[in-house]
Amino acid sequence: MQSVSAKSVQVDEDESSACLFKELASRVSALGASIGVRIIPFKNPSLPFFSALESQKKQRIITNLKNFIEICEATIAEGHSLRDSKSLVWKAIKYFGLRPPSDLFNFVENEEVVEIYETDNYQAFRNFRFFELCSYSLEQIYSIPWTELWYRDEEAMAGMIEFIGQCLGSDQTKTAAIHKPTHKITELASPFKFELNYKTKGIAPLWDNSSGQKAGFVIISVGEILNQISASEEERKLLEYSKNERPSLQLL
Repeated sequence: MQSVSAKSVQVDEDESSACLFKELASRVSALGASIGVRIIPFKNPSLPFFSALESQKKQRIITNLKNFIEICEATIAEGHSLRDSKSLVWKAIKYFGLRPPSDLFNFVENEEVVEIYETDNYQAFRNFRFFELCSYSLEQIYSIPWTELWYRDEEAMAGMIEFIGQCLGSDQTKTAAIHKPTHKITELASPFKFELNYKTKGIAPLWDNSSGQKAGFVIISVGEILNQISASEEERKLLEYSKNERPSLQLL
């Protein structure tokens, strides 16, 4: 049986993690606001999704947020805008001690979504264009499996899994251009239920500078919101959503 003191320590750790998450998520939101990108840190101060996670998963999220903030602050310190995706992504790659293929930045433009993943498909970084095409809060993005946040047709999903496998295989050493048609992605549990026309343009491996082994990959995509709504309608939907939100989704 767990002792009272052990339970007390666990409660204290949970409260500390929740407070730190709110602080860090709010800082990310402020960084977005500085370049005109709205990022919702969380909708319910009790953090129902984050609070339901195991301690190890909470710590990985907190580390991810800290990394993102440090990358952004270092980019700003060097005189670059956070909208400058080439500078921001290069700073992230260096921050993680990774090496990209020499042709990667031929594929990166400011209007594109750029995401860095670890080999276990965990998203370690994303640029601010990602947030412009998303109406989820940071709590939801970090705490809920992506398959429960977005719908993508099975053919497109199978194709992406195949490209990732090829990227992490031993043969691919360059950025692979992807010539697949545009497909639709739909938000399943967000305030705005954004529907996107989405196209993956390229995927590239990343190598660990120390070991020389492949340690992750970069995905470059373009997207367009099909059901964009007005600012006043956004505020109405956000208010309505915050009143009705329940942690009903299956959590990690």
